[in-house]
Amino acid sequence: SVPLVVERMGAERSSKIRTTILLGSMIPLILGIIWVCVAALLGSRLNLDGDGDPVLQLVHGPWSIVLPVLFLAAGAIGTTLIASYLALGQFAADALCAATGSCSLEDNQRAKVASVMVPALTACIGPQLYLPLLSFAGAFPSVLLYGVLPPVALLLSRQKLPGQEPVLVGLAVTAVLFLLVNLWLWLTAV
Repeated sequence: SVPLVVERMGAERSSKIRTTILLGSMIPLILGIIWVCVAALLGSRLNLDGDGDPVLQLVHGPWSIVLPVLFLAAGAIGTTLIASYLALGQFAADALCAATGSCSLEDNQRAKVASVMVPALTACIGPQLYLPLLSFAGAFPSVLLYGVLPPVALLLSRQKLPGQEPVLVGLAVTAVLFLLVNLWLWLTAV
């Protein structure tokens, strides 16, 4: 999402970009903190003892609990989907423009529609296909994209700060270990 924000706002506006990213990151953080507080405060009231899904137990409680939980869940899902689809749509449009050598407004819009329609149609097939794909997406590409690639890219970059190499190597090794654990869990579940 950061490259999308930089492209839309212009790279020369670094202070505005920094503020936008910080404010945009605060929304999911605040939702997460509220979610933890709600679960902690209502845990004893609803007898959340660890058996079953706590969200389902909260949703089947009294309306004074159900409505805030549903709004919070919708906000969390919405912020994730909006950012993901904006980034995926821009990536698809860029890939299409790079592949064809030219890019019209219609091509850009088609690529963005396709980036939304493919997952939506896959989800319509049913949970037997969509849920394993969703599990795979969280276990492998996300860890590669957000865990392995950033520290490796910084290690390979020419702008190095003193003392950063051990931290970056540690982050990359930790992410690779997550990948290995996910691979082991994936293979043993089959």
